Amino acid sequence: MPENDERRVEGAQPDAAEPSVPQTGPSVPQTGPSAPPDGPYVPLAGPVAGPASVGPPPPFPPGYGPTAAAPATQRAAPPLPRSLVVGVLTTAAAAVVSTLVAGLLLALAALAPAADAVSSFGGGSADAWDGDFASFLGFVLVCAGLVLGGEVSVSADGAAGLFSASGSGSAWIFPLLLTAGVLVSAAWWSWRAERREPTGTVWARAVASAAAALVAALILLALVAISAPRVDEGGVSVLITSAGLRLVAVATVLLTAAGLLGRWLASRAAPAERAAATIARVHAGLPAVAREPLTATAVFSAVFVPLAIIAGAIVAIREDAASAIPLLILMSVNAAALVAVLAQLGGAEASAGAGAFGATSDAITVFGIGEWWAWLAVVAAIAAALVAALRIGVRRARTTAVDLARTWQLPVGVLAGWVLFGFLFFGASAAGSGDAMMFAGDARASLSLAWWSVPVLFAWAAAISLGAEVLPAVVYGLSPRLLEVVVGRSAAAAWVAGGPQTGTPADAMAPPAPPAPPAPLSPRTKRALVATGIAAGAIAVLGIAGAVAVSAVNAGRGPEAAVEQYVGLIAEGRAEAATALVDPDIANAERGFLVDAVLGAATERISDVEVEVSVVGDTGYADVAYRLDGVEQSATLDVERQDNEWLVLESWRVASPLVSEVAVVASGGAVEIGGIEVPLDEYGYGTAVVYPGVYEVSPVATRFFEADPVTAVSAGPLSFGTPVDVAFEPTAVLQEEIDAQMTAYVDGCAQQTVGDPEGCPFAVYVYPSDTEVTWAVESYPSVEISEDGTGFRASGGTAIATYIDTGFFSDDEEEVSEEVDISFSGDIGIDGDEVTITTDGYWW
Repeated sequence: MPENDERRVEGAQPDAAEPSVPQTGPSVPQTGPSAPPDGPYVPLAGPVAGPASVGPPPPFPPGYGPTAAAPATQRAAPPLPRSLVVGVLTTAAAAVVSTLVAGLLLALAALAPAADAVSSFGGGSADAWDGDFASFLGFVLVCAGLVLGGEVSVSADGAAGLFSASGSGSAWIFPLLLTAGVLVSAAWWSWRAERREPTGTVWARAVASAAAALVAALILLALVAISAPRVDEGGVSVLITSAGLRLVAVATVLLTAAGLLGRWLASRAAPAERAAATIARVHAGLPAVAREPLTATAVFSAVFVPLAIIAGAIVAIREDAASAIPLLILMSVNAAALVAVLAQLGGAEASAGAGAFGATSDAITVFGIGEWWAWLAVVAAIAAALVAALRIGVRRARTTAVDLARTWQLPVGVLAGWVLFGFLFFGASAAGSGDAMMFAGDARASLSLAWWSVPVLFAWAAAISLGAEVLPAVVYGLSPRLLEVVVGRSAAAAWVAGGPQTGTPADAMAPPAPPAPPAPLSPRTKRALVATGIAAGAIAVLGIAGAVAVSAVNAGRGPEAAVEQYVGLIAEGRAEAATALVDPDIANAERGFLVDAVLGAATERISDVEVEVSVVGDTGYADVAYRLDGVEQSATLDVERQDNEWLVLESWRVASPLVSEVAVVASGGAVEIGGIEVPLDEYGYGTAVVYPGVYEVSPVATRFFEADPVTAVSAGPLSFGTPVDVAFEPTAVLQEEIDAQMTAYVDGCAQQTVGDPEGCPFAVYVYPSDTEVTWAVESYPSVEISEDGTGFRASGGTAIATYIDTGFFSDDEEEVSEEVDISFSGDIGIDGDEVTITTDGYWW
């Protein structure tokens, strides 16, 4: 169709449906009557002679766009300073308000999962916000600062008596969906300001955008700094804020870019043209190095943002964290970027470190996730790449052969975009430090784009660009309707007609006619192409199925599975299998209780096992929680990666055992656990290394001692716990034996005829010393055996000593009878069935 020229008509009145827009550019005096007067542009009644255009209209209407030159005789009046100030302030106010709204949304979405996390650690209720309105407002402003690049910092210090401690931490992450919303709002208000009061030049637009951005950043900084939440309670002071130089710098740069974009689009807009139409037209007129990456980004975003939300919601529900779904939605663009990188076989790098040990890092890839459904994202990436190739290809001029000269723009644009995005927006970072008395430490963690992901993404973009050269013709040959469905009817029709044209100067020759539309493929070619596609698809499906199968197998071979297998064997009572799987790391002589007989004899074994593994590189640790004896118990086990089996099958092992110890004190007899006797030292103390459980420590029965069984809870890990005491008591047999031997001993003493029988517990004074004494036992003492059966005490007995007293000062003889007590103590010796007693020479 021929183009209509637009000219000014003298005396024409502004059209109500198309309001006048002041012209951009400086004012120049008119030089002659031919200069058009001020007034709206109106089209002439008929077409203007000129070369016929082929294809769709040019990207900009005549007289507009980057190549349009303002009439030499017309200049727009410079904007008034007041108008510029008003535009800057309103744009800044709009940016601040939209940032506060974004901060409110982020705060509301973060409250529930944060409260649940606190509640899970015993920190209180998660039902509602427990702070006052000022604290909540401060939290909202902290989140608002985070939206525009602020770094959230937390500082705490406290003191109690001589003890004092302090700490600080910081973290940043862009909630990209909210950040994009704020920047779109800033661009929209900049659009409106430029449409109302055109600035005229690029430098003027840049100054206006930067001024509005700086004002908004400073206002936001002041609000965040003034309202920072502070808690002072119990000698502890905590301050949370996102105010700082980073907030001002990043917010100014982002809002300046958004404002400049909005004003630039407004300067390219036709009168009464809506923003959406301007954006579409400007996008169509962009160089391929910018336009094609934007198209690919839009396609991948349309695929991976919903995919990230759905996958994240499923994982959240599975992990009983449904309260985090609103936060997940707000962070969906972040999640989509990560999933898109992984789906294109790229990776992210997670690093962590503490103190002076340096940082360890681990690559996150689709191969290492260990979930079979992660490969569905790879399928989605392939589908998105095919759609992007078709949509990009139909917007290139149709040719009869591959034009390699136009395939470099997309990879270069994608490379530049990922480098910029990965450096500025991708990932997150956190760091903290603290000190208490003489101790101090620090820790840090981050998530970033792996360096090797950029060349991988570049390769994907190159494949899409090459596919854009051939796929439209292939799909059109198979089914024109399919091409229309994928790329749109108008785009497909334009491609069939020859593809977009860039326009030709008025004095140039007409462009060459486009090649004839591609003919439908012959049935034979279609069958061959379909067969090739099916074969390629089958190979791809088999490859993906193999990868899914490997991932599914590896999901059962990862560190968590290794720990679960080991702990599961212990829970099932299979001690010997657990010992074969994980070396107990104790001397062979101490392994006698790590057998099925002992663990099987436990009255209770561990149950309700939960395993949570944290891995960095080839090593990690597993937090194991379980119930034993009605109490929640926990242990930490080390895990290590082994060499893969069959090159692709992961292999992990538990590097530290889950064993415990039972300590026993048993004086007076032997004890056993699960039928195995516990070795005791000379003091009756002994230990047994066992797997966690509730065990019965049983006494070994003898003729002379008896005891009740004692329950020992061995919770783990290996440690020196409080020993259980097996209280042995003498039996009636031992009492009878000791009584008999005591009686024989006393009778033996009574048979002596001296006043002081040798080695006996009774005596009388006689003079002279060789006076004959006759002893008679009036009553035998009662015997009390010690608890451990190693000694005794006899008391309460009496003996009668009869002798002739000749007197000290005369020779008269007199028979005297004297009563003495019998009390003594001694030791008990037991050798098999033989019992002996010995006195210790102490009597009273």
